[in-house]
Amino acid sequence: MSKIINTQYYLQHLLHRVSLHSKEIRKNNYIGFVQHLNDFLISKNNEKAIITTFNYDTILENALKHGLNYTFLNEDNYIDYKNRNLLLFKPHGSWNWVKDINEGVFQELDQTANYYFDNNPNFHKFLYDKQGYLSTLNKYTSNDRIRIIDLIEGSKPYLPQLLIPFSDKDEFIMPNSHLFCLKYMLKDIKLIIAVGWKGSEKYFKTLLSKNILSEDIHILYVTLKDNTIESELREVFPKGIFSNFAPEKNSKGTFTEFVSFLTNYGDEIFERAYTK
Repeated sequence: MSKIINTQYYLQHLLHRVSLHSKEIRKNNYIGFVQHLNDFLISKNNEKAIITTFNYDTILENALKHGLNYTFLNEDNYIDYKNRNLLLFKPHGSWNWVKDINEGVFQELDQTANYYFDNNPNFHKFLYDKQGYLSTLNKYTSNDRIRIIDLIEGSKPYLPQLLIPFSDKDEFIMPNSHLFCLKYMLKDIKLIIAVGWKGSEKYFKTLLSKNILSEDIHILYVTLKDNTIESELREVFPKGIFSNFAPEKNSKGTFTEFVSFLTNYGDEIFERAYTK
């Protein structure tokens, strides 16, 4: 268990570095996509759209910052229904989501370790050395709200809010307020655009089946012509209309092709949700 917990900190460091690199990119597929989608939503009297990602990185947040001037300073910013057309959901957590751990954990694991509490960049090593268990951490972790961080160095001890990657990584770790908002919005969904997603998350499929009311929902998937998602979601939406994005005979079905296609035909694609 201590190795699995340590893996959370490893993944956090790794995806932090990946996300830092994405901040340097002023134009990419994510930015182009959110700008096209937002423009369409404005034309429809500021309709709302859900963006869901199962990735731990913050590349999407960076795209929303650069493309639409969004900020993500706290957990409420992700679901700012009043001021934003695009709401972002991360069921498996994010590298920059943490819950603070109070100093009681040190007294339980090592009574001589009080000096670890303030400004400790090696808390993960302490947990590993002392064979800390998740049940012990949860006992001393704030369970109300997540804290958003920009850096992972020089902070007081915390537990990253990343879904521990067991072989069947299939549950939710996002805040309850996010889950409530997601359920509320799903009932009006008419179009799903899946980019690189194979539809294999059981919990999320159950969420879709229980909350989306449109039986003949249109599902457009951009997955390098891999139709796994169709077989996965057919049981959820037996009357669903599935389309594999490949506009030309030589199309590869990439996200880059899709964003380029949106430049000329974006309204036509998004309009499918309003012409059924």
